[in-house]
Amino acid sequence: MYKITAPTLFTGVGYGLRFVEGVAQTDNKSEYDRLKAKLESKGYTFETPSDGGDGELPPGGNPPSEETAELIKKLKKMGRAELDAWGAELGLDVAAAPNADAVRALIEAKLLEDSKPQA
Repeated sequence: MYKITAPTLFTGVGYGLRFVEGVAQTDNKSEYDRLKAKLESKGYTFETPSDGGDGELPPGGNPPSEETAELIKKLKKMGRAELDAWGAELGLDVAAAPNADAVRALIEAKLLEDSKPQA
C-alpha cells in the first residue's frame, strides 16, 4: 500500500481518497504518483511500501483486531458491486466514491473506527 499523509488531521474524502486522521492509502501506483506530483509542494508526505508505508497499521499506530484484519483482507478481493452493497449495509454513502479503491477506503475506515476500544 502507498501511504499519503496530509499536513492536517483531515478526515473525509479528498483527491479521490478517504483520509482518516490525515492518512490515506492506495494500492494504485499511478494514482499515488499523480497525487505526489500535485500535493508534495502543499505539505503532504508520501510513503511507498519500501519506505515502510505498508498499510498494515491504521492511523494512530494500533493494529486492528484479528477479526477486523480479516475483514479488511476480504475487501481487497471484492468488486465494486459487492463493495457498494457492504458499504450500504454499514450505512456509508458510497455513491459519490469515484472507484472501488475509494469505496474500500471508506469501508476500511469504518471497520477500523468501529473496532476501536471505547474509552
